[in-house]
Amino acid sequence: MPSRQQHLANAERNQRLAIALQSGPHIEWSVTVLFYAALHLVEATLAPAVHSPHHNARNQTVQSDPRFHPIYLHYRELYYRSLDARYDCVVFSTVQAQHLSVTRYEPIKRHLQPLLRFTF
Repeated sequence: MPSRQQHLANAERNQRLAIALQSGPHIEWSVTVLFYAALHLVEATLAPAVHSPHHNARNQTVQSDPRFHPIYLHYRELYYRSLDARYDCVVFSTVQAQHLSVTRYEPIKRHLQPLLRFTF
């Protein structure tokens, strides 16, 4: 089971990669990687006590755990947009990817920063 620090390291790497991909030819991967950055912030919050075995379990936890109530809609939106990118071949523009970052990912990050005490 990954530690809190391992999840935070993955979140930071994914955040950096998502930003780098926003201006390239594979913007759909920016959306997907941004979701995974959020996923690792959620898992860091749960670690070391809990490790979600799959997306459905984690989604249920984010919906029901009071710590995540303020960010549930943001997390859910990133999850669905990543599904759009991965499975429905939805094409995203740079502006759309940046908008998801600002309006969905950043609120998750701001909400969990005081709890997790990360600096990225």
